[in-house]
Amino acid sequence: MTHRILVVDDDPDVLALVTMVLSLDGYQVIEAKSPREAQALLDEAAPDLVITDLNFGTETSLDFTRRGVADGRRILVMTAAVSAVDVPEDLEDHVRILRKPFSLEELRTAVTRGLEP
Repeated sequence: MTHRILVVDDDPDVLALVTMVLSLDGYQVIEAKSPREAQALLDEAAPDLVITDLNFGTETSLDFTRRGVADGRRILVMTAAVSAVDVPEDLEDHVRILRKPFSLEELRTAVTRGLEP
């Protein structure tokens, strides 16, 4: 079975890189450029994993991430934050964190772990 992954990032370079790597690794990738766009895709796309940036210019993905956690979705948060303070305490135990910048191997490892039951 091919896993479906929803990737959410407003940086076109990061979005393209993550999409390319995961597609080449055999995943079906759906892209969104904002949490709002991603929320609209969730039910239709039914992803096995959501990979989202934390900060989107003037907005964050916190509400989107909280809704995903409440719905039981597996979520991997990409962030350039240098401390865990930037990831709210109520989410720390429910999401996986991938610190930017990351290597392709770190991305692959995080995705594999994020898809584990």
